[in-house]
Amino acid sequence: MSNMPQDELSAIALFNDIGRNEVTARFDMLSATAQVRFDESYRIHGTMPVGFTALNFMTADEQKQRHQLLLAIQLCTDPQAEAHDRIKARRAEMKRKNHVVTTG
Repeated sequence: MSNMPQDELSAIALFNDIGRNEVTARFDMLSATAQVRFDESYRIHGTMPVGFTALNFMTADEQKQRHQLLLAIQLCTDPQAEAHDRIKARRAEMKRKNHVVTTG
């Protein structure tokens, strides 16, 4: 792991320190805050420059935090494998229900 860039090592450490739920909550909060600013600017001005997104309404510190949190999510989770595991579990459960013998 020592060959990894420092920001990736920091992101992994952050994920391990505070956990998946907190990383996700912080990421979602930053995104929601930026979206509120975007919406408010649009409400006030009635227009938005082409290509602007909520990310344009984050401070430099918020952008840095977002980058760190996003790295943590991307490096420490595998949504595709997790979805596959959930599908396998559902299929196994359905199979168990189909093989239940009822006595009466």
